[in-house]
Amino acid sequence: MILIQRQPVEPMRNLKISIVSLLLILIATLQVNAQVVKTPNNDAVVVTNSNVPQRGMTKAQVESYFGQPNSQQGPVGIPAIYRWDYGNYSVFFENNHVIHAVAH
Repeated sequence: MILIQRQPVEPMRNLKISIVSLLLILIATLQVNAQVVKTPNNDAVVVTNSNVPQRGMTKAQVESYFGQPNSQQGPVGIPAIYRWDYGNYSVFFENNHVIHAVAH
């Protein structure tokens, strides 16, 4: 008669708990930024990180990543505020850096 010795279940269970815990910590630390904007006709538009320039980007970075704007306004005031209009959003700059991106 051949006896087969079973591996203890406990180490595998501990590994699964560790992996699940690590995944939960990773998910909890992910930063998800989205903003819901109401338009004048009460439509909701969700603006996420991936589809508009982010705060702190330079004009050169915005133009490189998102292309030429449809129109540009500014400077206005002190500090100089500029607005670049794209199809469905506008980007506001203070001097050379993005301060806001607003969906139309």
